[in-house]
Order: sequence, then structure tokens, then C-alpha cells
Amino acid sequence: MTDLRIHQVKRVVVPDGYRRDRAIRPAGLSPNSHERYDFDTFFYQATRVGADIVLVAPKLLNFKRLFRQSRFAVGGEDISRVRIHTFYRHAIIWLRGAAAGDTLDVTFPDGQSVTTPIIKTDRDFFGGLNVQMTVSKDNDLRWIREQLSFHAAQCGLEGVCFIDNGSTVYFLDDLADVLTSVGLKRAALVSAPYKWGGVNLKPANRELYLQTAVYNIARFQYLAGARAVVRLDCDEILLPQPKGKTVFDLANHARLG
Repeated sequence: MTDLRIHQVKRVVVPDGYRRDRAIRPAGLSPNSHERYDFDTFFYQATRVGADIVLVAPKLLNFKRLFRQSRFAVGGEDISRVRIHTFYRHAIIWLRGAAAGDTLDVTFPDGQSVTTPIIKTDRDFFGGLNVQMTVSKDNDLRWIREQLSFHAAQCGLEGVCFIDNGSTVYFLDDLADVLTSVGLKRAALVSAPYKWGGVNLKPANRELYLQTAVYNIARFQYLAGARAVVRLDCDEILLPQPKGKTVFDLANHARLG
């Protein structure tokens, strides 16, 4: 029987009056790209990692100053050590030495505030297992079932971290039924129904913030203890390896691990 976790990513949005800049000049934008762009996500989730809290956010742009000017507190105690790490399409913000508590209080420079739950990690959920991580929206459930069944039977797959980006043609329960029907040991179904970003003219993928961010949420939340992880789309298939080895074996024994 498959052990299943269902998890909703807990997004925090900025109050009225704040708006994320674009990362691409107007000439490089595709038509109607503003409808797909994430103007208002401050961060996607606050996750407890030991004594620290990690926030995974879209690319910061002008929000970097907003992070530096905002106040973060747990249990009434301010967090003074805020470390911001920026990347091409996302950012990771470490709140070091946070007090014990279940909620994070965020106060913006204009005095508006929001409280969000601090999610505890389940870093041993996939402990020692070979795991597939997939992001999907509205892909055919039969296709998903057949892909995972094949990987479980032929390629050593033991668990799946499946991130759903707001599917509308079926429900999360329908996805859960598929993930638990293919013979895996464990499955995590992560719901992240937020703006994907869309493809622009040039550079095409610069504003696809959610994809990279949810990979990192999954990494902190569930995948730290996995034996090996492969990231695949629903239309990508692993091939069995010669001499009985799997792609997970090859990754696990690679020089970089």
C-alpha cells in the first residue's frame, strides 16, 4: 500500500500598493504575457529547517529591497539574521535562528502585516528511495498512470513527488488515486495552483518563476533523504539500463552523487 502525503503550498502575497517588476524589457514580451505574470507573490512558502526558516520566492527584482525592509517574527521575537540568495528565476531567503513557533509574522514597510503557517519538513518521507519529481497541469491521468507504472516495474522507481499546478479537468483526489495505484512505496502530492509565467519572445523562459521555486520547495520539504531523484515531465520516459542497473543507481554512484 502506498503511503500518501497531500500538501498545499502556502503562498504569501504582497499587500495592495506593491507590485513586482518585469524581468524582460517590453520588446521581448509575448502578447498578453501580463495575464500569466506573477506580480504579487512575496514568497511561496515558509518551511522550518532545523533552527532556521527558509522562504522560497519568485525572482525578487524590486522585491529584494522589500525583503530587506520588512520585519519577520516568530512567537513575537524578531528575526534579525535574514540571508537572501538570488538565482536566475527564483530566490531563497534564510531566516536564521528563528524562535520556536508554528506561524511566521510578516510586517511590510507600510505597516500592513500577514501571518502564515510554518510548514514542518518531512525530510525522511522518501528516505533511501528512488524518486521521480514531476510538475503537471491537466495531463491525462491514464498517461500519468502508465508512465509511473512502467518506471516502477522496469526502472527501479519507488516514490513520486508530484506537483500539480492547478489542474481543472480533474480533482486532487483523482490524482491521488492514480499515484497510489501503481505500486510505489510513497507518494507526495503537492498542490501549487499559482501563475506559471508563460513563455515570452526573448528570452523565452526568463519569467517561469514557479517551476524552479516548486522544485526547491520539494527539495526542502520532502526530498532531502531520497537515495536519488529524477525530474521528468509526464511525456518523458526512462529506459531500462543494461546489466540491471537503473538511472538511480548511476546517479547514486556518480562522482558528484
